[in-house]
Amino acid sequence: MAYFDPVSEEAEMLRASAERFVSEHYLGEKRRARLTGPVEARPAHWPAFAELGWLGAPYAEDDGGLGLALVDIAPMMEAFGAGLVLEPYIPAVLHCGTFLGIALDGAWREAAVAPLIEGQRLDILAAPPAAASTDEPLRADSKTARWRISGTLSVLPGGAWADGFWVPAETPSGLALFRVEASDADRRALRLIDGTVAASVRFEDAPAEPVDLVVDLEQALDDASAIRLAAACADAVGAMDRMLRETVDYVGAREQFGKQLGKFQVVQHALADLLVALEEARSMAELAAHVAVEHKRPRRNALLAAARLKVGESARAVAHGGIQFHGGMGVSDEVEASHLAKRLLAFDTLYGRRDAHLATFQAAA
Repeated sequence: MAYFDPVSEEAEMLRASAERFVSEHYLGEKRRARLTGPVEARPAHWPAFAELGWLGAPYAEDDGGLGLALVDIAPMMEAFGAGLVLEPYIPAVLHCGTFLGIALDGAWREAAVAPLIEGQRLDILAAPPAAASTDEPLRADSKTARWRISGTLSVLPGGAWADGFWVPAETPSGLALFRVEASDADRRALRLIDGTVAASVRFEDAPAEPVDLVVDLEQALDDASAIRLAAACADAVGAMDRMLRETVDYVGAREQFGKQLGKFQVVQHALADLLVALEEARSMAELAAHVAVEHKRPRRNALLAAARLKVGESARAVAHGGIQFHGGMGVSDEVEASHLAKRLLAFDTLYGRRDAHLATFQAAA
């Protein structure tokens, strides 16, 4: 019995194009060469993402986008995870882009969205995957002639490459949205454990432009965060799938005591456990992609929390198992397993504490 509809033709086309792109631009030394470059350098393949139409995937057709739902984009995210893609697709397109598509209308929407779809700008929503205790709350005031924002975000994925930030900040009248040019913020570029780029961002009386919204800001932020988390789950599943394939190939080629390592029954049982963990994560990631667009927020957020918990648990299991089977080579930069493990550990670190997600799930029970 199928719980979800079959993958659409659009989704299969996106997956196939992403897999071709990864095979041409990311395998082996091509990706490792990117990791040695300057952290602040613009993402090399962002123009190609625009040409392929990927930057417009979640935007409405009226905006010049493809109008695709997350369930149609998720297979591409799996290909990105398997290929260890470094471009900030989730924070820039599926998080910030989704938010702008929900929150803006009219002149604001037209002016903001078109440059993003065309790859002329790369904007980031200044809301990290999980609030850090060291963050200084973002606050805006208009004591001078114009609005200014102050505050700190310790880790903002994609922030080092942003041309501008969309900043939810507290004002005397409540939460409001502002646009801040990246040149008006103090940034320190960071390369995360998995090679992706983030930034520590500090706004110190940064000039800010208030933004007119057509929806409740807190709800729009929550909806965009749901899309971001579900997309990250799909990315992690792609990395897990490739880690398991790399591990099976390795134990099939390596010999121990005159016998292929993969022929030992204890190894086969352990690999079967990793396969079970992968398929459990895959089913929960599919669920997350379907429920992320629901407007019944308590139910949606509870199911997303459950998906995050299961995918995180499987990510740790597959990462640790893959490294264990590869032995000492598994932690060397020359072996893909080490990079895949870092991708999985980054997912389990970035997207919120396990106890917080468990509390969200339990509260809806």
